[in-house]
Amino acid sequence: MILVKCPKCGGSAKAFMDHVGTRGKCPHCSKSIPIRSVQGEAPSAELPEIRGVARVPRSRLRRPELPDTSPPTAMLAMLAIPATWLVFALGPQLAVAGRLQAIWTMVESCQWVGVVEVFLFLWGLLFVTWKLVLWALQRRALSWNVFPESLAGTTKIRPSDVEACLAHVDGLARRPERLILLNRVRLALQHLRQAGDVPEVRGTLTGQSAIDANLLD
Repeated sequence: MILVKCPKCGGSAKAFMDHVGTRGKCPHCSKSIPIRSVQGEAPSAELPEIRGVARVPRSRLRRPELPDTSPPTAMLAMLAIPATWLVFALGPQLAVAGRLQAIWTMVESCQWVGVVEVFLFLWGLLFVTWKLVLWALQRRALSWNVFPESLAGTTKIRPSDVEACLAHVDGLARRPERLILLNRVRLALQHLRQAGDVPEVRGTLTGQSAIDANLLD
C-alpha cells in the first residue's frame, strides 16, 4: 500500500501500488483525485482506502514483461524447406564414399520418411542457431551505454529526461524489446514517465529482474 494525499482537502488515504497513475475518490471529501504516491512516507493501517478507483489499464506499463525471445517458427520452417531440397540435390554428389555414403543410402532407403527427418533436423538446427545468435546479442547488449551523452554528467534522471533516454535506448537496436537489458531500462523509463515516482520504478525493476533471471535459467 502507498500513502496518498488529497490535493483538494489535504486528507490522507491509502491505495494499492498498482493504482498509481489512475484516479479515485477521496474518502474524506468524495472528490475525484489522481492517485500519486507520497515519497518517503508509509500509510498507517488506520487510514481509509481510496474508493472508486478507475480500472487499471491493461497496458505494457502496468505489468512486468517477458522479452520476446521465441524464434519465428513459420519463417524458420520456410527456410528449412529449400535447405532440405538442397540437401537432396547435392547429397548424391557429396556422399561418394565412406560414412557419408552409408548415411545417404540409409536416408534414401527411408523414402519420404527420410525427407521428413532431414527437414526436422534442419529446422531444429535453425532453431538452435537463432537462439545462439540471440544469446550473443544479449551478452553484447550488457556493455552498451543506455544513457545519452547529454545526460552523462547527471546523477538523477528526472521525468523531463525520459523522452531523451527512451529515444536513445530505442536507437541502440532495431527491436530493443528483445534484449533483456534494454527491455528493463525501457520499462523503468516508461513507468517513470507515467508514475513520476522513483520507488515505483524500483519495484517494477525488481519484478522484471526475477523474470529475467528465470529466462536466463
